[in-house]
Amino acid sequence: MANRDGFSLLEVMIALGVLAVGLLLATSGQIQAMKFSSTSRRAVLAMQLAEEQMETFHSMPATDVKTLGTANDGDNPLDPDPNDGVAMAFTRSWIITPGSPEADTIALQVDVTWADAVGTTRMTSLQSIKADL
Repeated sequence: MANRDGFSLLEVMIALGVLAVGLLLATSGQIQAMKFSSTSRRAVLAMQLAEEQMETFHSMPATDVKTLGTANDGDNPLDPDPNDGVAMAFTRSWIITPGSPEADTIALQVDVTWADAVGTTRMTSLQSIKADL
């Protein structure tokens, strides 16, 4: 048998097929990572909005907090960074419950809802207790 140098057409076609499948899988993984990153970013922003409102409640006198009751933020819908070129709409609401869980306390709950990249409504909730002295 003669010694042949190089690759046959079939070997080259198989190698290109394997390379194409590998690139397709890598691209698919990258797209999934970008979707997960977007979802995570929105969840972090929602938690920051909830924490911001909770800090506001804790800095207010208890008598003022008790008058707020259950309400929606008057600034809804909220976009934490309107200059970033990505339109995001968060809705912030809260529930204030005086005398809960005990007589001299106020239960605070802040909820932030948003739609993720595929339109599913998501919510994060932050709860705390403030002394009613």
